[in-house]
Amino acid sequence: MSSQAHARAGDWCILTELDGISLASVLPAQPAPDLIRMMDYLLLKHFHMTCAALSGGFFLVRGQWMLASSPLLQRRWVKTAPHIVDSLLLASAIGLVAWSHQYPGQQPWLTAKLVALAAYILLGAVALKYGRTMLIRAAAFVGAIATFGYIVAVAVTKNPLFFL
Repeated sequence: MSSQAHARAGDWCILTELDGISLASVLPAQPAPDLIRMMDYLLLKHFHMTCAALSGGFFLVRGQWMLASSPLLQRRWVKTAPHIVDSLLLASAIGLVAWSHQYPGQQPWLTAKLVALAAYILLGAVALKYGRTMLIRAAAFVGAIATFGYIVAVAVTKNPLFFL
């Protein structure tokens, strides 16, 4: 089995031999502009999903530390990292909205995500900072996790009433 690569007039031609049979595939040197835009959009979308997973996962860990009254919650990086991740998450969301021309108010599923995001932020703040008792903090934590799950489900189904 051997393989060779040859350049030809702006194209790449990759020749491979398998059991004495030559196979050739030609790929254009420049992908179509629509393909580039779609790949950029998908890259931004996957970056957004990664930030959402990091944000939710880190919130879950911080909530567990809160319930355990762990001193780890007081570390500087624990207080700083969520703001960085959440800022990147928000910036990527704004980029996706602008790129796709799907706006809250016009798309019911985006409106639902935005309202749920506000609820998630408020519940998270009560859970991690403003709750006066451990019971209030725990209830807010459970509510925030449920709200985060709702946001993810709406994002996946593009339906604010996915459960009906």
